Amino acid sequence: MSSSKIVQVRPDVSDPDFPSFNLENEFLEYVNSMPDSCSMFKFVTPSRELVKLCKSKGYNPNLICLSNSDVFWHEKDWFNKSTKKEVNLSSYSIIKRKR
Repeated sequence: MSSSKIVQVRPDVSDPDFPSFNLENEFLEYVNSMPDSCSMFKFVTPSRELVKLCKSKGYNPNLICLSNSDVFWHEKDWFNKSTKKEVNLSSYSIIKRKR
């Protein structure tokens, strides 16, 4: 397998299956592109809370499908807190995760 692309989730992005669970600052590994400007990602280190939620619904706690606009693709943006409130997240329809 070639080198992995690691991305970070933007502020105010919620899990599509668990809207009350905020994914902000989670680190994800790019897996592959999906239709409709989405991508499949693997959690670098899924939180215990998310793993518990996923297992309660029978979902895979390691994978998630998010809109490409929901993540910072460039490492230089990861820790730029000045953009936290200025980030313009494009609207996206909630996608059923492909777990």
